[in-house]
Amino acid sequence: YDAWEERIYIHPARLKKLSTTVDTIVHELSHHRIKGDHGPRFTKAEGQISREIAEKVRAGKFDSLLSSAVW
Repeated sequence: YDAWEERIYIHPARLKKLSTTVDTIVHELSHHRIKGDHGPRFTKAEGQISREIAEKVRAGKFDSLLSSAVW
């Protein structure tokens, strides 16, 4: 996460497995949410974001994204 630009940069190697991609996105979004580095606030943000993603997955919020995927 680039705090100056408020942008998330993910290396292509982190996108090879879905579990790694999701972990990386949660990690970087946590930096973005707290506008800071690791610590108690960061850990709390990671938990909150993980729960938010899980709730949206259960509610089918991302299902439409799969309709255009090539299998």
